[in-house]
Amino acid sequence: MGHLSPFLALVVLLGISVCAGRPRGRILGGYEAPPHRKPYMASLQVDGKHVCGGFLIAEQWVLSAAHCLEDKHGKPFQVLLGAHSLSQPEPHKRLYEVRAEIGHPGSSTETYDDDLLLLQLEEKALLNEHVKILPFQRQDRDVPNDTVCEVAGWGEMSHTGKLPDKLQQVERPVISRQKCNLRIHHDNTITEKMMCTDSRKKDTCPGDSGGPLVCNGIAEGVVAAGSRVCGNYKKPGIYTRIPPYVDWIERSPAAFLFQPSHASRTQEMERSCTVLLGLLLACSSHAGKQDALILGGHRVQNHSRPYMAILQSDSKAILCDGFLIQPEWVMTAAHCRSSRNMRVLIVLGVELLSDRSNHLRDIAKFYQHPDYNPTTLENDIMLVQLNAPVPYDKTVQPVKLPQQDREIPCTAACSTAGWGRTRDGDRDASGTYSQVLQEVNVTLVPRDSCASLHTRKITRNMICAGNKEHNACQGDSGGPLVCDGVAEGVVSFGSKECGKTPTVYTQISRYLPWINEVIKSAR
Repeated sequence: MGHLSPFLALVVLLGISVCAGRPRGRILGGYEAPPHRKPYMASLQVDGKHVCGGFLIAEQWVLSAAHCLEDKHGKPFQVLLGAHSLSQPEPHKRLYEVRAEIGHPGSSTETYDDDLLLLQLEEKALLNEHVKILPFQRQDRDVPNDTVCEVAGWGEMSHTGKLPDKLQQVERPVISRQKCNLRIHHDNTITEKMMCTDSRKKDTCPGDSGGPLVCNGIAEGVVAAGSRVCGNYKKPGIYTRIPPYVDWIERSPAAFLFQPSHASRTQEMERSCTVLLGLLLACSSHAGKQDALILGGHRVQNHSRPYMAILQSDSKAILCDGFLIQPEWVMTAAHCRSSRNMRVLIVLGVELLSDRSNHLRDIAKFYQHPDYNPTTLENDIMLVQLNAPVPYDKTVQPVKLPQQDREIPCTAACSTAGWGRTRDGDRDASGTYSQVLQEVNVTLVPRDSCASLHTRKITRNMICAGNKEHNACQGDSGGPLVCDGVAEGVVSFGSKECGKTPTVYTQISRYLPWINEVIKSAR
């Protein structure tokens, strides 16, 4: 197998190959593997042609390399399991459709970092003597130098471009990271999350990318990248080490439940985003009063969310949540202003509802977005001007706003909070709200998947998050979605049945010109 060129080392966007000008890999100096002695091997195929390797790590999950996504050119992957010959009939050979393609969010076209891809099969693989799961290394330690490991695949067998029909394998010794990082080799580009093997005369190139590096029966690495010339002894083969990614691998099956589409790489990476979200889903102003509910939530740490605000009536009825963005400005949802005759107060600096009476602020004016639509909930955002600036202390602080049109990166850690119930039927004396501020973990959902689950139109001005285990229900509208210390969204709407659909947020970055203009004109 030849190893990938450095330029192709990582995730997608370029549909080219610089190793022999072909997208398939080659095994140099290898030989035919004993039939069905590597029952974990997978062939990633597009239009019936092998493009990359992979291996079965669970009944419904295959691990491969993220840069393999560039070889599919927008077409769906299929995964072939139980094969020795790609063309000949075999009793246990079967082609599986792929439900989800999950590239690691940290992968990049500019480095070799995080070059991993998880594929969720449409159904569980039928395990037998020809289809088995390969255990992977969980202990984060380096494989000793000179350990002889093996790699297998269906890549080219020589520089002539001859493609094997049957699975090939090769054995290569592990070399030290220090040696691999020498200037004559990979010049300090190999990180602690990578490992290398000697490439003299026997090597890997594109196509067998994604296959496992197996040492003593355990998958230690995934074929990532290498030299521009397959078998170049100056450019050792590069592998992504598996142990640093065990947490990511084990979190992914619970987080990715959505069908792949012929989307852009940005949309594909969006599928792999996990966000920390403490949320209480909103009901719209015309939908009537609904109970608040947090699924899978927990109490926030003291003073960890000093920006949180409550909109309440004179009778202490909670109308909505909000959040402080400047000394005299609170942001919330436009549908929270349902009655213009009701006096509304702002509560700041509290985590327990019982403390509200000493933290009330009068409101000078409401600024609903001029294009707010109460039917579609498009532009569901509102600014509330206080009658006087509030002094900052450890319990009252503003939250930062994003840059204009910023998309939330996949690596962002996101959160929000609210005073909703923690489970169905969990009412306190107030009848609707918990006495303490709560937060919860959820997953970010791509807009196309979210749109298929909602009757309302999901636009580019909205963000979706949540699943049936970790989600929000009606109530606590107007609360923030905070990612890496920046408020990215405003709780807008969801479904009446808790957890049935993702929560929808108004995306703040789309409204910065309006926000700045309102604040400027009010001075």
